[in-house]
Amino acid sequence: MPAALLAAAALTALSACGDDASPPAGPSSPSITAPPSSSPPPSASPSASGRTLTETNLLTEADIPSPDSSLKIEEVAEGRGRSPEQISICFPGDADDLGATAMESRNFRSALVDPEDEEAPEEDEGGPGPDDPSIYTLAWQFENAAGAAQAQETIQGWVADCRKTLATSTQWRPIRADQKSSRFHSVKLSGAGQGAWAEVPLYRAKTDRSDSGFFETVGLTLVQDRLMVTVDLVYGMDKITSDQQGGDPDNGVPADRQFDLVKAAAQRLAT
Repeated sequence: MPAALLAAAALTALSACGDDASPPAGPSSPSITAPPSSSPPPSASPSASGRTLTETNLLTEADIPSPDSSLKIEEVAEGRGRSPEQISICFPGDADDLGATAMESRNFRSALVDPEDEEAPEEDEGGPGPDDPSIYTLAWQFENAAGAAQAQETIQGWVADCRKTLATSTQWRPIRADQKSSRFHSVKLSGAGQGAWAEVPLYRAKTDRSDSGFFETVGLTLVQDRLMVTVDLVYGMDKITSDQQGGDPDNGVPADRQFDLVKAAAQRLAT
């Protein structure tokens, strides 16, 4: 199997992962919604260059490829799912303290083109609610490019140490013991900026007794004094994508969706 196949690495079927200790008894499915931050979001004040964020700097439904012809991408109203400060399982509670001068977010979900095909949720399912986002996007404006670069480095450290964060969580637990850290894959951009994404350790809710779990990837896009985080969540038993830009066509494996998300983020942040 080529090295490009994540199915041979972190993206194998969860039922064969060699799960750790059985989860403790408790409610059938904890809420995926993070508690609200105690600090207010940064105000939309301009940076040293006079720039700030607007909705034109955020991704739209048209920017996000659908994983299946039976699914469409739609925007999710504010207040659903995770809070902006903790859109990734790797983010600490003080993730809103990055020194940004402005912040904007917009989230999305995959919805069935034909709603009549919707299946009733299984009991004891530990995944997100049917109306919760599966893609989170969060953009920050900073005083200058140095501030944005420092925030990028900080977030990269959070993602690299995500295994430790999961180990101390009271709500989540890692599934694969051999996933020690998260490696970032570079994204080639046609314009200005830097882009990369990483897969975090597979995890599930401590009360989840199913064979499914969360496949989460985190994208980082830096353009001058702006930074965007894109989080793509898949809940299920497996996920097969390639960590190579362009995918692995010889084996019919598509490139991970973060390549498209990061490229779109770079174009939006540059406007």
